[in-house]
Amino acid sequence: MRLNQQVESHNKRIRELEIAHKNLTFEMNKLNDLKYRHKSSTEKLEDANFNIEIQFKQKLKELENESIKLEN
Repeated sequence: MRLNQQVESHNKRIRELEIAHKNLTFEMNKLNDLKYRHKSSTEKLEDANFNIEIQFKQKLKELENESIKLEN
């Protein structure tokens, strides 16, 4: 009888651990998804900033050349 109680206790603990493992796996997947989204957003922002910087430099160069023409 005591052995049966110990086995039941161990089985209950195993079920608890399995549930905890399942919950942790779910949370880990959720965090991985958020990490991927963050990385993707960061890359998009970096690309956008780079493009804006290129456009700004190009416009600045054009204005500089126009200014030089007006001075002459």
